[in-house]
Amino acid sequence: MPNVDRLVTLEPNSVYIATQPLVSGQFHWSLLVTNGQNEAFRHQWHEDPTSPYFAERYSIQPYARPLLENSTYLGYFKVLGCTLPGNMFVGGYGGGAGGGGERTSIASSSNGSLIQTPSPRSSICEGGEGGRAMTFVDICDNTFPTHYRTVEQNRAHGISCRTWVFRVLAALWGRGFVVGRAPKEVGPGLKGIEEVITKRSQVLEKAYLQAFLFQTKYTTVVEDV
Repeated sequence: MPNVDRLVTLEPNSVYIATQPLVSGQFHWSLLVTNGQNEAFRHQWHEDPTSPYFAERYSIQPYARPLLENSTYLGYFKVLGCTLPGNMFVGGYGGGAGGGGERTSIASSSNGSLIQTPSPRSSICEGGEGGRAMTFVDICDNTFPTHYRTVEQNRAHGISCRTWVFRVLAALWGRGFVVGRAPKEVGPGLKGIEEVITKRSQVLEKAYLQAFLFQTKYTTVVEDV
């Protein structure tokens, strides 16, 4: 692993797309959401080797401080205008996205435990289960209501960490949580964001691998998209 800066400063009440290098020039995509209480939560779709029924699942990972592990992230890309209301419950153990809040300084990787997603699932519509307000976790947990026993089957049906990220963002965008971007622009808008992040991550991956090879410093970038 290259010599990596430990802390990355993120804005409160924000949604970031994070990329990590994988083999064959591909990336793992996830969402990092900050709230007004100096907390950050990683939301991701990932493989689940413990399940006998499904190859992958959604989970939440809180970023506790201080964090000691170095980063394997190429970049955090802030989705401009995307702010969740305070009652939209973005974390696994309470807290909202509303309020003020100072910048959150977090290490880019955590050994914290993954939190199981809520059960039972609630319907994504105007409200959540039992008529309660829909939460960000509801959107994330219901993005792939049907998925499969193998990774290959998931990929054949368009299910991956990347498609999960952009379907969650599409749900937020369509509900008006991306200020300054019309809901009707969600398709081309997200495609543009994906292209920008993919190209940028390809460039950053080269810098990351060079830092790995020569054991020099790599700093995870924070940029707006």
